[in-house]
Amino acid sequence: ANESQFTYSFAAPQNWPAGASSINYTLSTGAGAVVVTATATMNDVVANYPTTEASGGFATAYSYYVDRTNATSNNNVVFTFSKPISKLQLVAGDLDYYQVGGGSPGAYQDRVTIIGTGPSGTVTPTAVATNPALVGIVGNQATSLSTDGNQNCAANSAQCNATFTFPQPITTFTYTYG
Repeated sequence: ANESQFTYSFAAPQNWPAGASSINYTLSTGAGAVVVTATATMNDVVANYPTTEASGGFATAYSYYVDRTNATSNNNVVFTFSKPISKLQLVAGDLDYYQVGGGSPGAYQDRVTIIGTGPSGTVTPTAVATNPALVGIVGNQATSLSTDGNQNCAANSAQCNATFTFPQPITTFTYTYG
């Protein structure tokens, strides 16, 4: 009851400013305004990122690139809402895996883990891959499986996306990339 569906994109004026570590904006929904704060804690991010750009089949997506020398380091972005959000669904896009020379162990393999907190405590989302042959799902973690040197994930394709859905209301979620 009294719920409104709202689709958010990182389109103007809510773009993530290039190189900024945080953003603050207000979503005006049918159910009233929701203040959203997002803070990024990142390692080895390429200059001028994070930013808003086309990625994962979306014209305006939050995006960043890393030049990582330590494969075990992670980057986190914590999104906080001024009031609980019900039935939140988000898409992690362009999860790819590149093998040097097409066969040797990869230069990188994307992995995303998402967890939330709500009025009742920790909320673990379910995840579904757009193409399970390209993105593997285990619980609330999506890992790229495509070893074709980005061909399936090139040109802003949605083939390497995973959709996460929270079963209960949340006030924060943490997006961890490694």
